[in-house]
Amino acid sequence: MLCGTEPLFRINPYFAKDPKMKMSLVSALILSAFSALAQPIAPLDYQASQHSKTEIRKMYNSLYSEELKGEDCFKRAYIWSYQLVQNFNARPIKVFFHYTDKFNFELDSQGVEGGLARMFNGGSKIVWDFHVAPAVEDEQGNVIVFDPKVFPGKGPMTLTQWIDGLADRGEFFLKKRKDKLYDDLESVTNKLERKRKRLRKLIERELDTSFVRADIKELEKEEDEIKATMDRLGIISKRKTKKITCSEITNIEEFDQNQWGAWCFYQKTSMYYFATGELRVLNYGTLGNHQRGKLSTQGEINALINDKFRGPVNPDYNPELFENGASIYSQSNYDDGANYQATQFTDYYLELALSEVKSSHRPDLEFFKTYLKLKDPDFERELERQRKEEEERQEELRKEEERRQSELERERRREERRQRRERRRNRD
Repeated sequence: MLCGTEPLFRINPYFAKDPKMKMSLVSALILSAFSALAQPIAPLDYQASQHSKTEIRKMYNSLYSEELKGEDCFKRAYIWSYQLVQNFNARPIKVFFHYTDKFNFELDSQGVEGGLARMFNGGSKIVWDFHVAPAVEDEQGNVIVFDPKVFPGKGPMTLTQWIDGLADRGEFFLKKRKDKLYDDLESVTNKLERKRKRLRKLIERELDTSFVRADIKELEKEEDEIKATMDRLGIISKRKTKKITCSEITNIEEFDQNQWGAWCFYQKTSMYYFATGELRVLNYGTLGNHQRGKLSTQGEINALINDKFRGPVNPDYNPELFENGASIYSQSNYDDGANYQATQFTDYYLELALSEVKSSHRPDLEFFKTYLKLKDPDFERELERQRKEEEERQEELRKEEERRQSELERERRREERRQRRERRRNRD
């Protein structure tokens, strides 16, 4: 199972009718109308810390991997970022990799309607929505990504290596799709050749050709559709296909608005953002809740993320947010979103992130924050031994203090007796 997988929204009715279109005309008009507005606040306002190759290798080797379940990348990335800060005084960033509907439909689902397209609200099939991992910079300023769970044995990866590694899955499925399309094209071409031969014979015999011409027309239409699909997918020949590339974005709304124009996007953010839902709250705010004069609670934010912000937010997926020319791409929402900048690690998300740890190694929150370790029987026994030793030491110190106080008391009494004797002698 891949990271950021969600039973996403029902496959959009518009896409189901014509998944090859980038967006409905109405959607495009709405988005273009708001494109001139001010941009939402960026999710990254600092530069990643720079480290030597030796430091970077030490960082990578320190990250937990085998102890993690491998289910939720955003939880791993939160734990790893916390480790890097606490253990190495690093200042990592995160890099999000966003998969578009084009990627999920054309590649994961192989262009089959009802397949592994993005589905929300209880869909039974699952696709990758996003992936995320922490990163720092080397001494030359190159972004170095840590992702030992998805790329075990690869070590620290440059940003390009990491992006290419995630896109490789698409290359595999694109080749599979290409082979199927050429098989289909060959089949249609052979059928066309046979139908055209049949047409020529019917013409020579002066027989009715209408049914054959209708078949030829349908086959030519099918042939054109296959060639158009190849062109759309960048398939140049049996041996040559355009490489899957991903562009960098600043804000997640750029991804939300471009689901059919690109395969994928990547985005650099602060280490403190947990997942894509929080990035959308940063962009869109809480959809008017700020007008009540108070910030939304964590529970309200979670409900909003689960209801509206788990997947792309645009007129095709969320038509109710864009009724009558309205849009969430508004200055008021951008201003509200600025209230939800993530500026520190929180106990809420850290405890949630620890659910990615296998139960046999999962510590409680305070233990992890105190020792930055997972559950370890040997370590816990050592801690217990140290605790008992400390208790014994404290008990010995207490007894020693009691003895000292007792001796002081005896000395005080002796002094009192001496002074009384001295006073009696003086009176006599």
